[in-house]
Amino acid sequence: MLALLLAAWASTAQEGGAQAQARAHLERAREGLRAGARESARRELESAVRLDPQLAEAQVRLGLLLLDLGEGEAARARLRAGAETATPPTLLGLGAACLRGGLLEEAQEFLERAERLDPALDQLDLLLGQAYAARGMHGRAVERLRRAAARAPASPQAHYLLGVTLSLQGEAAPAVAALERAATLDPANAALHYYLGLAYLDARRLPDAVGALERSAVLAPGDRNAAVNLAWALITLGRYQQAGERLDAWVREHPRDAAALFLAGESRRRAGDMDGALERLDSALAAEPGLGDALFARGSVFLLRQDRARARADFERLLAADADHAGAHYQLGKLELGEGRLDAAVAHLEKSVALEPGNKAAHFQLARAYRRQGRAEEAQRAAARFRDLGREPRGEAEWRAAPPPRPKAP
Repeated sequence: MLALLLAAWASTAQEGGAQAQARAHLERAREGLRAGARESARRELESAVRLDPQLAEAQVRLGLLLLDLGEGEAARARLRAGAETATPPTLLGLGAACLRGGLLEEAQEFLERAERLDPALDQLDLLLGQAYAARGMHGRAVERLRRAAARAPASPQAHYLLGVTLSLQGEAAPAVAALERAATLDPANAALHYYLGLAYLDARRLPDAVGALERSAVLAPGDRNAAVNLAWALITLGRYQQAGERLDAWVREHPRDAAALFLAGESRRRAGDMDGALERLDSALAAEPGLGDALFARGSVFLLRQDRARARADFERLLAADADHAGAHYQLGKLELGEGRLDAAVAHLEKSVALEPGNKAAHFQLARAYRRQGRAEEAQRAAARFRDLGREPRGEAEWRAAPPPRPKAP
C-alpha cells in the first residue's frame, strides 16, 4: 500500500547537507519498514523530518506509521504536512488510510482535494461515500454510493455500503434491495448476510431476517453479533424455544455475555417459564449490573409474581441510571397507583406518556389516576387519547410485549 501511495512523488531534495542526510534516514526507514522493524523505522523517519521538514514522503510515511501505532493526533499533523504537495492518487490513498485509522475529517478533506484535482479517479465515489457516512452526512453518502454502485454494478462492496448507509438513514426497503444485491454477488460473505438480516428486521420481514441471519451464523459460527441478532429475530417471530436453545448454547461458551443472557431470559419469559427467565436475567445482571433491558424485564417478572418490593427496586434502579426510561416510569406509576400514592403515580405516568405518547397502556393508567384524584376533565382527555390509539390493549401486558431492543453491531 505504501508503494502505491507514494509512487507519485519525485525526489526534489537536493543531494547535500541536511537534505541529503534526511534522505539517507528515509532510505533506512524504508528498509526497516520492509523488514517489519517499525520502531527503528520510526526513529529514522523522525530524524528525516527533523532535518528536512519539507521531505513530504518522510512526513507521510511517519504519519501512516503513527496511525498504525494508534497515535492519531501525532499522525494527523504529519499527514497534513505531507499532503500539502501530494498528487491526486496519493491524496486518494491518504484518504483511505485516514478512513481506516479513524481520522474522518482528514479523510474527507484529502478525498475532496483529490476530486478537485482529478474527478475521474477510480474508487473516489466509494471512499467519499464512506467518509460522509462515517461523519453522519447520510444524504451526501447515499448520493456518492449510488454513483459508485452504478459505476461498478458487480462490486459487492458498493452495494453493501449503500445498503448500510440507507439503513442508517431509515430507508428500509431500498436498504434491503442494495444488500440483497451485495449478498447475491458474494454469497459466501457472512457479513453481507448479517447486515441483510438486520435490514430485513428493520423492514419487519421477520422470516427473511431469520433466514439471512441463519446463513450468516453458518458462514461465521463464532460471530457473536450474528448469533445474538438471530436469537432476537427468532424471539420477535415467536419462536421462543428455538431462540432459547441457541442462546443457551452460546452462553455455555460465553457465560459473561450480558446481552445474550438477557435475551435468553426474555425468550423464557415470553414462553411462560418465569423461573428460567429469572435465572438468566439474574446472570445477565451479574455480568452487567446496569443493563437496563434486563432490569426492566426482571422487574416485570417480579410484578407478575406479585413481588412488588423487588419489582420496585429494579425499576427505581433503572431510573437512577436512565431517568427517561418510559417503561420504568409506567411500571412505577402503576405500582404507586395500586398502593394509593396518587400524586407519585400521576408524576410517573405523565412522564411516561410524554416520553412515549403512542403507548396506549400508559394513557389508560393515567386516566385511572386522574379519575381517582377527582380530575375529571383530564381523565376524559387521557381516556380519549387511549381510544384514539386503536384497539383496546390488555393493560401493562401490551407494554411488556414490545420486542426487546436489538443488540447493535459494533
